This record gives sequence, structure tokens and C-alpha cells, in this order.
Amino acid sequence: MSKRITREEVLDYIRQSKARWKQDYGIMKIAIFGSYARDEHTDTSDIDIMIEMEPTTFDGFMNLKYELEDHFGRKVDLATRPAIKERMLPYIEKDLIYA
Repeated sequence: MSKRITREEVLDYIRQSKARWKQDYGIMKIAIFGSYARDEHTDTSDIDIMIEMEPTTFDGFMNLKYELEDHFGRKVDLATRPAIKERMLPYIEKDLIYA
């Protein structure tokens, strides 16, 4: 079983890391959505994060994903806005909490 993580712990870590991620990965905006944003997560929920970033390499994208997964000890679904299907955007946008 994964360690219990609160929505505020996720947002606090993102806020603390944002400046470094901007420098390292070109992150411009970052937000959580899904069960963590709605505060409906369980001990086994993944963490859904949407980012807006400057053009970067696939390695940079994956390095951020792995850093988040290592820190939280659970799966992180990392998405960029262009990668999200148009029909899903309204559901995701209503949940977004920017850090």
C-alpha cells in the first residue's frame, strides 16, 4: 500500500519545485486534476498533473515524470494540454488547480 498523501502535500511539493522545473524542464504552468484536485483520492490513486512547457525533449518530460513518481511513491499521469483529447478537456479543466 502506498503512503497516504494529501492534496496539499502534492501542491506544496509542486510549488516548492516550480522554479527549478522551469529552469530544468521549461515548465511554464503546472496543475493537478482528477481525484487529487477533487480531494477524492484514495491510498492507491495516481496523481494527475497537466503541464504547459517550452519545447523540450522526451527525456526532459520523462525525467520530470520519474522525479514526481519517486517523490510521491506512486504513479503520476503527466499530460500536456495538446496531448489531451478535445472531448476530455472540459472535464479536466473544471478540476484544474494550478500550483
